[in-house]
Order: sequence, then C-alpha cells, then structure tokens
Amino acid sequence: MKNVPLLLGTIIGSVLLIFAVGYLFSRTPAPSSTSAVDRTALEADLAHTKGATESAKITVVEFSDFQCPACRATEPLVAQLAQEYSANVKFAFRHFPLENIHANARAAAIAAEAAAKQNAFWQYHDVLFDKQDEWSEVTDQAKLSELFVSYAADIQLSTDQFKSDLDNPETAGRVTSDSALANQLQVNATPSFFVNGTPTPTNQLKTSIDALLAQ
Repeated sequence: MKNVPLLLGTIIGSVLLIFAVGYLFSRTPAPSSTSAVDRTALEADLAHTKGATESAKITVVEFSDFQCPACRATEPLVAQLAQEYSANVKFAFRHFPLENIHANARAAAIAAEAAAKQNAFWQYHDVLFDKQDEWSEVTDQAKLSELFVSYAADIQLSTDQFKSDLDNPETAGRVTSDSALANQLQVNATPSFFVNGTPTPTNQLKTSIDALLAQ
C-alpha cells in the first residue's frame, strides 16, 4: 500500500502528459492544402531560377518573404539542395511579402527586382537575407532606400541604374503578380514550397525530390 501514492502520481502524470501533447497538436496549424495545383500557372514565366535547365525533371517553386526569419533560416537548405541536384532539379523563387506582419518586405522584394535588372537577383537575394536584421527594423522609408542602394553598391551594381529602377513603378510588377498567384493558390505562409506542383513541407523537400527522381 505504500506504493499507492506513487502509482497514482504516475497515472496522473501520464494523463496530464497525454492532454498536453493533444493540446499542442491541436494548436499546430494544418497546411492550407496538400493537393497538387495546376503547374501551368505555378511554373509559368519563372524569372529567378537556379539549378537545372528547362529540361529539368523536377521543378521546386518557393514562395518567400525577405523579411521572414523562417525564410532566412531555410535558405542554407535550399542552397544545398540546389547544388546537390543541379543536374536534375530547377529551383525557382517567387515573391510573397507578408505585408501585414513585415512592413519592409515588399520594399525589399522590389529592391531585389531592381537588382535583377542588372542580372544580380541571386546576389542581392543573398545580401537581403544576410542583412535582414539591419534593414527589417528601419521605419524611415528614405533611410530604407539608402540602405538598399548601399547593398547594390556592395555587389558592384550601378547605383544610378539601381535607383532609377527602384523608383520605377514597373519594377514592382513581378512582386505584385507573384503575390497574386500565391493568393490564388491559397498560400498562407512563408516559406512555401511546391515540388512539381505539390505543396511540400520544408523538412520533406529532399525526400520528395529523391522519390520523384527514383520513378
């Protein structure tokens, strides 16, 4: 009988643990969709790609936000996969700035498009993620633009052209169209990946790619 309190304590602890685990899982948001989408729209006019060419067996499309900490944390994995599967997989970047929570995300995306006018999208992409902590907290738009211009200078771009493209409303066109596509596909978080049109969690990217290559 001396062990009864210990036994009761163990039972109660187990029950509480079960409820706690159940609660945590109930709080975990489910993906908006796990169904494949129409690849025609998803993969049309992909401006920013790396890895394999048009003959790639697999296309991975990422919707990303330069001010998103999770996107920055995911970039080393994406870079690693792009290098590992460079012969068979095309990796594409699409903009999806979450403006409701990231005040400078759209401006950063437009700056990346301005850099793209000088064929430097990926270089500028890397700079924006590397310096995310620096520009994310800036509240003055003039200072933000100055920072973006300084990043362009750091990678040897023409700052005069960069400034002109940054101020040109047409430069924002791709950011707007990518965001519209993301909404059409019911993307609700960043980063979001599609592997041959199928929504794929970040931690399953390599597994999904390997499975498709094995077919």
